[in-house]
Amino acid sequence: SISLLPREPKEQAKPYTRCDFDALRHWVQSQSTPLTREQAFTVLALGLGAGICDGIETVLASDVTVRDGVTWVNVKRLRGAGYAPEVPVAAVFGPGLAAVTETRDPGVPLLPYGDINDLVKKELNKGRSFKVSLRRLRATWAVEVLRAVPREVAVAAIGTTHIGEFERLARVDPSRPDTVEDHVEALIDPYATWPGLTSSAGAASHWAGLGSRADSGCLRADQDLGDYPQTGEPRSTHSASLRVVKGCLK
Repeated sequence: SISLLPREPKEQAKPYTRCDFDALRHWVQSQSTPLTREQAFTVLALGLGAGICDGIETVLASDVTVRDGVTWVNVKRLRGAGYAPEVPVAAVFGPGLAAVTETRDPGVPLLPYGDINDLVKKELNKGRSFKVSLRRLRATWAVEVLRAVPREVAVAAIGTTHIGEFERLARVDPSRPDTVEDHVEALIDPYATWPGLTSSAGAASHWAGLGSRADSGCLRADQDLGDYPQTGEPRSTHSASLRVVKGCLK
């Protein structure tokens, strides 16, 4: 039967891990010709550096721009409306990708193949024990993006609302739901950018003159709450007095 409902994309590829870094680098450096090394690098730059998978063969040289030292890729034609039209490339890949585009005419695809999966599987992965997958590159990027930025920003950058699998993989332990305990360090310091409210600033209980066994934010021995009346101003240290000056009180 034919369903008229849009099919949700299947994003179940296993991300690469830190342990795969050397293998990914070797995958590029060990290609047999300068052309295939450039192609392998471009695949990593677009996949691992910008999360592009489906439609990667449509990325043109003119889609890559550099602004204020950041390399951007125009992905507008690869996704629907409502998502980010451009995504920044990870800084480790940005300069190299910009250098590749400089050798191309603006309207030429960076990877001039009808099916990039064929290029990767039949040429770049040929005879190798460690094989690169476009979908795994995208999954790796998406998981790290979800860990780094707020969810709505991640959705705009990734280009889909169907990020449940990425979110599961981004957890501390993907085999079980996230818990508050997993993120206690972030939760006890939610004001990390607020001066005076960071965890290193000490307890704020001294504002109210509350001592605490957990910190040193108590009142000084020579200070009490009477020094700070409800007006909010410190009490004057001068004692009040009245005296008569030429028949008037002062």
